[in-house]
Amino acid sequence: MFFQTVLAYNLPAAFPSTDQLNFITGKFLQDPIVTDAMKIVQQKVPASILGLKPSIYRPATPESPKYVEDGTKTCYWPLNQCIQSSNPSIKPDFATCAGQSQWGLTFDDGPTVNLVNGKNVDDSVALQQVLKQAGVKATFFIVGSNAIQFPEVVKAHLDDGHELALHSWTHHPMTSLTNEQIVAELKYNEAIIFKAAGVIPRFFRPPYGDIDDRVRAIAQALGYEIAIWNKDSEDASQSDTSEANAVKVAGKMKQLFQTTDSIITLEHDISTFTTNVAIKIFTGFTQAQSKLKVMPVAQCVNQQPYINDNPSQTTAVQTTVAQTSAVQTSVVQSTAAQTSAIVQTSAQTLIQTSVQSATVTSAPAITSTIVLTTNGAVVTTDVVISSPVLYPQPSSATVGGYGAPSTLPTILSSASASSFILAIVTFLLQ
Repeated sequence: MFFQTVLAYNLPAAFPSTDQLNFITGKFLQDPIVTDAMKIVQQKVPASILGLKPSIYRPATPESPKYVEDGTKTCYWPLNQCIQSSNPSIKPDFATCAGQSQWGLTFDDGPTVNLVNGKNVDDSVALQQVLKQAGVKATFFIVGSNAIQFPEVVKAHLDDGHELALHSWTHHPMTSLTNEQIVAELKYNEAIIFKAAGVIPRFFRPPYGDIDDRVRAIAQALGYEIAIWNKDSEDASQSDTSEANAVKVAGKMKQLFQTTDSIITLEHDISTFTTNVAIKIFTGFTQAQSKLKVMPVAQCVNQQPYINDNPSQTTAVQTTVAQTSAVQTSVVQSTAAQTSAIVQTSAQTLIQTSVQSATVTSAPAITSTIVLTTNGAVVTTDVVISSPVLYPQPSSATVGGYGAPSTLPTILSSASASSFILAIVTFLLQ
């Protein structure tokens, strides 16, 4: 008998406004892409953390958010660049590379397109061309409301070997949002990137570095890693956007080529000025000129960039099912070598298990098209699993930040998932 699954990512019914002055509200908070993810958050994040108050923010004014909690207790990054929460259940942010003499190169806020007489000038496309000539790969932290306007640029970044990561939908300070809005910012951002390029990013960077333990815990509950930075190019804070100042800002960044301390930099491709700065830094660049090895963030922190790595493949994990007339439970086990394929993620994560020679892939808000082949007969059925099946918890033995499944008893907590397993077992016993 042969068994395989074909997965379909459930996109939202519609995407929020591209007007970045708007908060995500109303029907967009009721879409299953948000409500299903909120169920995961509520199950995994303590109420004491979810109860932290949002900061005060008015998008139409240039003021920074007014943070109302005690930032020293909540690891509020803008206060003191805190990246390690005092809460042991919250993982630290990535702020520098893991190895020596490495440069994690990042660009925030795109994609942008600026056509002058039919030619891309000082925009994301022009920057990508320069990086290609220099042989440099970077991480692009994508804003969803921009990506929906230029999805072809998002896909081109991926096709050229760059990494894609999340940077929210509206670019609002994340601590200013309700819990549901934080989830919505992440999930709509994820969905538009998946729609454009077919990948589910693992890394999230909060706009302005505006993050505290509430935002961290919510993001991590959905499977994301937090990437900050430890070197700001200050390109986006320049009031002088002249060509002379672009040369000056780029010159300061070029000095990094002669340093050896590992860094993750903050640069932007949001405006013609910031992108012009980046283009000046890397025009004519060769790796031999730099003591720092330039690379994307996931590479520099030794992580996989996407939750659905090798999305066309499935990885079998041994499943033991009590073959009685009343199937009561299932336990999913794995060796440590298989751990990289099994991570707790967002509602669209691909979680793989197997029954004998059957491969079962199931996750919240994922439609699994089941294809069973036995004795020349093919049976096809669609199963929608709307609740999480696997809930890995952090442990001392971790791969990619998650405990080895061999140490993690896994319970099928979803009624629909239980029905799914029961249907498979029934088929196998026929």
